Amino acid sequence: MGWYSSHGVNLVIRHGLPFAKTTLSFRGRVIEMENVLLDTGSGGSIFSVDKLLTLGAAPEPTDQVRRITGIGGSEYVYEKEVDYLAIGSLRRDAFKIQVGNTQYGLDFDGIVGTDFFIAMGAVIDFDAMTVAGRMPNEA
Repeated sequence: MGWYSSHGVNLVIRHGLPFAKTTLSFRGRVIEMENVLLDTGSGGSIFSVDKLLTLGAAPEPTDQVRRITGIGGSEYVYEKEVDYLAIGSLRRDAFKIQVGNTQYGLDFDGIVGTDFFIAMGAVIDFDAMTVAGRMPNEA
């Protein structure tokens, strides 16, 4: 299935959960977030509405509104396609995210979910405390 990048991104454990620095671009504006949870139990990637509003990613009439359900209950989110979502050198262009309230009892800016990890062929290595994946130039 291809080689994995030797450029693994370092993870940080907070509250017993893995976090990594994440970069997101929307319509040419970029934000770096240090406090993003890596969650293989989440099917999608969701980011704080407060953070995304700083990029101009306010709800628009053409956005899909979805109801998502998790351990903490249900909430409504809107979907945006971002220019890219990246964890270190793992970058996925034209990636669809959800935008909503991320106040689930922990202080974080967003959740990168399984949708991103599958798209990147990512491997989370808790022994080395890194996440890596297939890179476009590695076959």
